Amino acid sequence: MSVSMYRNMIWLVVESTDLDGIVDHLKGEADITSISDLGSAGDLKLIWKTSHLVVADLDGLIYLGGWGLPFRQYGLRDSMEMLDECLRNLSEFAARLSQRFGKTYGFGDHQGGIYNFWFMAENGQVTRKYAVYHDGLYEYDQSYISAGEPTEAEVQAAKRCYINGLSTGGCYPDGANVREIATNWVLDPQQFLQRLVRAKLIEWSLRKPVA
Repeated sequence: MSVSMYRNMIWLVVESTDLDGIVDHLKGEADITSISDLGSAGDLKLIWKTSHLVVADLDGLIYLGGWGLPFRQYGLRDSMEMLDECLRNLSEFAARLSQRFGKTYGFGDHQGGIYNFWFMAENGQVTRKYAVYHDGLYEYDQSYISAGEPTEAEVQAAKRCYINGLSTGGCYPDGANVREIATNWVLDPQQFLQRLVRAKLIEWSLRKPVA
């Protein structure tokens, strides 16, 4: 169960204990169809749908995960433009959460080898963001997104993978590197299940951002 909450998945972790407040905040972000307690492992499979996400109390932190998060493309673009738009939608959503509830971290671990990313937001601002698109068609300097100052966790991770501006060679970040940065920033995603107190399953319909 914990693995399916982050493998080949996107997720946020908020430094907050206010699960009910965050669920209430989501009502202003999208048209919510239903809110229910997360029950069986079968319920968790719904986070693979773009209509659902899970909001969970992780005993001092709040997890939001699933393809229902606002990480999607609204126009026809090439691969890097698509990633840029999707990541911007998600990081701006995280920034709004950080304004009300506390520092918010975001991660993406695409097991198909298409992209990986991580970012953090605080007081309504995205303070660090890094993403890489790596399908083998682009050179390093054409396929990454970077904003803000790299953190110590990234400096250390750059010894084991290629992070633009920090490494001189190596392979693109993979799921293990994303997990390493998530662990050093806020929480090892393999601890989700052990820390799970309660969770809500949200079914909603996202609104297209206003241009």
